[in-house]
Amino acid sequence: MEASGALRYGTKVDDQTQFRVYAKYLNRAASNSPEGFDLHDDQDIISGGFRAEWQATPEDQILFDGRYYESQSGVSLLSPTLIPPYAEQVIGDENEIGGHFLSKWMHRYSETSNHALKLYYNLQDRVFPYADIRVDTFDINFQHQFSF
Repeated sequence: MEASGALRYGTKVDDQTQFRVYAKYLNRAASNSPEGFDLHDDQDIISGGFRAEWQATPEDQILFDGRYYESQSGVSLLSPTLIPPYAEQVIGDENEIGGHFLSKWMHRYSETSNHALKLYYNLQDRVFPYADIRVDTFDINFQHQFSF
C-alpha cells in the first residue's frame, strides 16, 4: 500500500520578487516475497523546500534556495562474517535527514562584466543498521566575468 502527496505554491510578491515553496510526502508499506515473507523495504519520506528570487536593483539579483528532508527505509541485507555460512542477514531501518541552503548574489557592471558570489551548505546524515555517516559540505564560490 502506498500513500503520497505534494503541495506547491508560488507567487510574485512584487515586480522584483518571486517566491516558491513545496512539500512532498511518500509512505510505502513493505512488499512481500512470492512466499509471503516481509521484504523489509518500506519507506517513509517527507521533504520540503523553497526558492526566492529578488531583483534588488537593475544590476543586482539575489537568490535563496533551500531543501530539507527526512526518510526512513526498511533494510534487509547480507553482511559478511568469518564463520560459516560467511554471511548473516541484517534487518533494520536506514534513517536519513538532510538538506541544503544556497544563496547567490549576482551583480552586473556592464554588458561585458559581471560577478556572482555563491554560498552553499549541504547536510547528509545517515544511520544504517551497520554504520552512521554524516557529511557536511560547505562551498563558497566567487566568479568575475569580463571580456577584453
